[in-house]
Amino acid sequence: MNKMIGLTVGLSMICAYARADEKPAESEAVQILKKVDAAARAVKAVKYHVKGKGTGSIAARAGEIEATVIFTGLVGMAPEKYFCDARVKTPGSKEAKHITVGSDGEEYYLLDHTEKKAYVDIDPAVLGLMGRVPQSLIMIEFLHPTPFQDEIDGKAQKLLSTKTIDGVECYVIEVEYSMNDRKAVWSFGKKDYLPRERLDQFAMPDGSKAGQLKVITNLDVHPRIDDSIFKFKLPKGYTNIDDFAP
Repeated sequence: MNKMIGLTVGLSMICAYARADEKPAESEAVQILKKVDAAARAVKAVKYHVKGKGTGSIAARAGEIEATVIFTGLVGMAPEKYFCDARVKTPGSKEAKHITVGSDGEEYYLLDHTEKKAYVDIDPAVLGLMGRVPQSLIMIEFLHPTPFQDEIDGKAQKLLSTKTIDGVECYVIEVEYSMNDRKAVWSFGKKDYLPRERLDQFAMPDGSKAGQLKVITNLDVHPRIDDSIFKFKLPKGYTNIDDFAP
């Protein structure tokens, strides 16, 4: 009897240790995110149309941006070469301001199509406040060496639903990040596992909920790119301003 009890206890302990060593099963959301990460790692250059706007309590004062973006290469956390043709609608304005911002990896330039002015320099500060436009629209995950590792390693990942964006059926996944209590809701194509939408969610100092939304359409991860598109060209009738943009 004692021997049988000892054997039973021993086997129970072995089973308990085995269960402790086992890794918890990955959620469906994490499995999808790993496929997303692998798909994004294969991208070398990208072109897409994007719309960006604020949501929640900042919607009225954030404005709206619509642009065509092309970029390739990576230097730090910024694309090496990029082209962004955008229309920026500020709060209260009836018309959008048309600008083109770009870099060939050496020079940075801003074309103000409303004022017919051009700003160009090797210093990215030449772009002025409008230099923030491509920063807000470029989804750096397309070129990052570990594009969705932060999402995979986040505190929580949840598959919320599915939705269709630009004719593409997508998984909708909510991610709670490990740092700064950030949250985001991503939408990824079911067939190509590439991002089509990102909604960053955060709380304002007054406790209200706000967000920043980017929606991607006409995604092309195999674009034919001529390097000339990244180079500055002064359009006819435009003035080259020997100063930084405001």
